[in-house]
Amino acid sequence: MRLCPHPCRRFPPPIKAYFLSTLASLIFFASLVLQAQDTLDVVPLYDSYIIHHIHIEGNKKTKRSIILRELIISPGQIIPALKLDTLLQICEKQIYNTQLFNEVKITPVFLADSLIDLHIRVYERWYVIAFPLFELVDPNFNVWWRDQHRDLRRTKYGGIATVQNVRGRNEDLEIGLRWGYTRQFQFAYRFPYINNRKTLGLSLHFFYVANHEVAYNLLGNKQLFFNHSTLARTKLESLIRFERRAQMKNFHKLQFGFYQQYIADTILHLNADYFGSGIKKQSYPSVQYTYIRENRDILRYPLLGTYTRIRACYDGWGLSESIQKAAMDIHFSLYKPLGHQFFGAANLHSGIVFPYPQSYYNRSVLGYAENYLRGYTYFLIPYKSFSLAKTELKYRLIDRTWTRKKYKREQFSRFPFKAFAKTYLEGGKLNGYAADAAINPYNNSWLGATGLGLDLILLHDSLITLEYTINRHRQAGFYVNFNITWDYD
Repeated sequence: MRLCPHPCRRFPPPIKAYFLSTLASLIFFASLVLQAQDTLDVVPLYDSYIIHHIHIEGNKKTKRSIILRELIISPGQIIPALKLDTLLQICEKQIYNTQLFNEVKITPVFLADSLIDLHIRVYERWYVIAFPLFELVDPNFNVWWRDQHRDLRRTKYGGIATVQNVRGRNEDLEIGLRWGYTRQFQFAYRFPYINNRKTLGLSLHFFYVANHEVAYNLLGNKQLFFNHSTLARTKLESLIRFERRAQMKNFHKLQFGFYQQYIADTILHLNADYFGSGIKKQSYPSVQYTYIRENRDILRYPLLGTYTRIRACYDGWGLSESIQKAAMDIHFSLYKPLGHQFFGAANLHSGIVFPYPQSYYNRSVLGYAENYLRGYTYFLIPYKSFSLAKTELKYRLIDRTWTRKKYKREQFSRFPFKAFAKTYLEGGKLNGYAADAAINPYNNSWLGATGLGLDLILLHDSLITLEYTINRHRQAGFYVNFNITWDYD
């Protein structure tokens, strides 16, 4: 069978739109360097103020200490008058980023003799969520809709219960059960703080999954599947993660895990290199360290600030014959207001895996989470190293919050909605697995794409993205994504 490296060429892209989008993205990238911020002249009554007391209202469940942990100012502290507004805005965003509240407002109350009180008003979210579950098993909605022909058999259904802010301490409990394409059970509990200084956290995670159908190889950078009459693969993983947050914006995470999985003999016959060298059982320990420098205004949809992440992991520890794999990646994102409702963003992401090559299942691939590139949504591309660069220019169309005071519960009285129009330009280079390029044409290649899109931000910072993208291989398409962003922990 002859494999066409350009399966979508029969859909000629609109060349004019391609170059207009590319030009707009390049203009934005230059503006990141040239843009100057406006300042507002304010004449304060005093040169500085002293914080007298901090009042908190609206935290019906959340402990006061959880809110105070996010403040960069405290009672008795002397604040220069010209920095007061900026510091209060930072505190508002820090509290909001706990994802415990729909809205946060901090108001200074000026007293006599340069004393001020701070009045913090929070609007709590609804913390108990239990609902039926319906999920796709494919990498994204677009693959399921087009390549899998909207096959309902390729879905997971069941239920999930999430309890956020357990005990009012920002602890999270999650229990999930899924059936259908995948049999899955998961349990997770997160303690953000386990010491009095609130600098150390702990997370526990248990996950079991069993499948009748398994992807056993790649052809045309798309997965080949086999459906087994009995279970084709079972997987069990247990994780424990320690987190240290000594400073407000710096996070250190150390994770230990143990993984076990089995495949049926048929999968091994289809791909003897699935786990490597005819192995049908894989058991191994894993360790991962992550450093994060968090300086974004809003975590789920930032418009200002930076995000830096350095991550290294080692699977196998020299104790497993089925896997020995070390990986490291560096990730940096920049977000900046450009004035007049315009916003810019840029991202650099680079990584390496060794030794090379890895067996089929153990390969790192582009196509999941933040390891993706627009315009290549339908493909999975393995690599031994990669470098990606992304830019975005956005225009804010709508930013409103509707209030319905007739609702008795405050959690349901506010309905935020934001909409941003955008254009983007991104590209990168993947290295490795060139020997498979005859059947997987995107291996070891340069990639690039540009396009236009619309971002919709709803309740609880839920994100829906609508995009029309053209890649450098002259493939054009319309894509829908849910809660896909650049930055993942």
